[in-house]
Amino acid sequence: MHSCVFFLKSVKKNLSLGTEAFWLEQQRKSRVGFCARYDTKKMVKFFVLVKLFITMINIK
Repeated sequence: MHSCVFFLKSVKKNLSLGTEAFWLEQQRKSRVGFCARYDTKKMVKFFVLVKLFITMINIK
């Protein structure tokens, strides 16, 4: 099972900024990402920065 949250917000006429969080329960890993989208009538640019890391360690 996994969970995902994504948020994208327009901050200017041509610029949107966002973030993403993703959890993989079986692997006990999560992903956090940041993105930017810039568009004009002639082009669309999309930038994504993602970090994958382990978030849960079982200690008994």
